[in-house]
Amino acid sequence: MFYAPWCGHCKRFEPAYAATAEALADTPTTVGRVDGSTERGLSTIFNLAGFPTFFYIAPDGATVYKYAGVRSTEGLVDFVATGFTSAEPMSFLTGPFGIVGQLKWQMISAGSFFIGIHESLSLVGGMGQVPAGVILALVGVAVTAGSVVALTIFTTVDEGAVKRD
Repeated sequence: MFYAPWCGHCKRFEPAYAATAEALADTPTTVGRVDGSTERGLSTIFNLAGFPTFFYIAPDGATVYKYAGVRSTEGLVDFVATGFTSAEPMSFLTGPFGIVGQLKWQMISAGSFFIGIHESLSLVGGMGQVPAGVILALVGVAVTAGSVVALTIFTTVDEGAVKRD
């Protein structure tokens, strides 16, 4: 379940969610909650449109089903038991574990990494926010240019090595 602490629907569903977790306690299904308002990266790769939103991740660990039924303990337990088999799985291409979802995750991780470096330079290093941003931008340009040059060098075919008939 993706929820938000400020969401009225989530607060009202909390007792039913606890009952769902209890009903599924003796099954192989793990029931969990994600605060979508703080875990924005996960919310992004799961394409959330609102709260609460429920997903079932199949035992293969890659197939994801979005629950679209009635928000009730019975509905969720039935969906986990067999209902997901009649539901359409999220597209692997655009789903959270597919190519698009993983690219989103990588971009979010890279952004968080650079924000952390910026905070370290500006707060811990005593550098102002603008100089820290300029340094990060210059490093980004240098790394990008170096990567393009390296890829060009390593992917260029050596004309002398090609045998011609």
